Amino acid sequence: MDISSLVKSQHHHFSMGKTLDIERRKKLLSQLYVTIQRKEKELSEALYKDLGKDEVESYLSEIGIVLSELRYTIKHLYRWTKRQKVKTPLSLAPAQSYYIYVPYGVTLILSPWNYPFQLTMIPLIGAIAAGNTAIIKPSAKSAHTSAIMDEIVTQVFDPRDAKVVMAHQGNYDEILHQPYNYIFFTGSTTVGKKIMKRASEDLIPLTLELGGKSPTIVDESASIALAAKRIVFGKMLNAGQTCVAPDFIIVHKQVKEQLLVALQQEFEQAMRDHTSYPSIISDDHYSRLLHLLEGEHLYYSGPHDPIKRKIHPTILDKVSLDSPIMKEEIFGPLLPVLSYSSWSEVETLLSQAEHPLACYVFSERRDRQLWFERTYQFGGGCINDTLVHVSSTHLPFGGVGHSGMGSYHGKKTFETFSHAKSIVHSSTRIDVPIRYRPYTTLKKALIRRFLR
Repeated sequence: MDISSLVKSQHHHFSMGKTLDIERRKKLLSQLYVTIQRKEKELSEALYKDLGKDEVESYLSEIGIVLSELRYTIKHLYRWTKRQKVKTPLSLAPAQSYYIYVPYGVTLILSPWNYPFQLTMIPLIGAIAAGNTAIIKPSAKSAHTSAIMDEIVTQVFDPRDAKVVMAHQGNYDEILHQPYNYIFFTGSTTVGKKIMKRASEDLIPLTLELGGKSPTIVDESASIALAAKRIVFGKMLNAGQTCVAPDFIIVHKQVKEQLLVALQQEFEQAMRDHTSYPSIISDDHYSRLLHLLEGEHLYYSGPHDPIKRKIHPTILDKVSLDSPIMKEEIFGPLLPVLSYSSWSEVETLLSQAEHPLACYVFSERRDRQLWFERTYQFGGGCINDTLVHVSSTHLPFGGVGHSGMGSYHGKKTFETFSHAKSIVHSSTRIDVPIRYRPYTTLKKALIRRFLR
């Protein structure tokens, strides 16, 4: 595939105004919805081959979320694309003021392997809804899912509107070094820095959805049984290969032992259906996770399966802050548990780390909840739950600092792939002369009054 020619054809297609028709955008999104429904079984099979996800988890964390995003976008698209009227200052009267959302042009979507369908399709929905074209580069590690996505996109879209570039069809550097109008990247912070450096060369606007060590705080007022159940849900989804998974726990020492027992019970309960438990994506990632366990005190674990690349959920106790497992995002079913005596210890510990993509606090105390909401800086999170904020089409999702920049989901996805163009439509019937030279004493006084 000639990547340069593909990008040029999309630029030409966009410049001819082919993507601007809103009814056409809705039609394409509706066709995408129907095609995904028709391909649901094949998608589930592909996700199982890539990540060992069973049918329920595939629908819960991938297919269902994408279909929900499509329904929401199709329903609201006309309203989002209308003029957004705002007040006109007296100094600009008589006039009308408004802004409209317009597309950037040719976009590049770079998606990861851990949620290969969801994290490719939701940005694509936003790009098409906003009137852009899209070059899509999925991960080579989730090859089966990428192949089904290629089939879906090919069936729905003209390649001048959207095209998947498979691993064998284009070199990553060649794909990246094209004249895009917007880049959307989901992946590691290390690669994100390289993407941002590339974008800066041509001042290409971009969104970076990265990751980090997302903490979970459990204080002495929390419902321990419920906290354990919801933490285990968040940690076991996709075998912990989730950018917003609870990375480690900080629990008050008064309830630590109670939490450890509850966590073990929940893991044991969940692993009764071990056949539906997902796999680690590759041998390298499997080995990396086992290496993180070396020398650590394991409170609870179980047998690992190197053939199927399945790592049993593991609770680690008495973990040092200098341990390798506390120096990098785990991205697997390993759960270090730290303890604290006073809340100031929590604040000190978290202030020493980069801002995470997510944070979770289990507490019934309003002062702790307010600290979580207003003081500690992170991308997004939950009070007395984990992960569920990501599934809402009504909430923007994104990181801050090293965990990313920009956000998406629902209307925010449309806005992310749009430029808000500001317009002042001035009247020609009346021309107020105050702004024109020469500036008399009276004009100066009037200008001061109008601009207060």
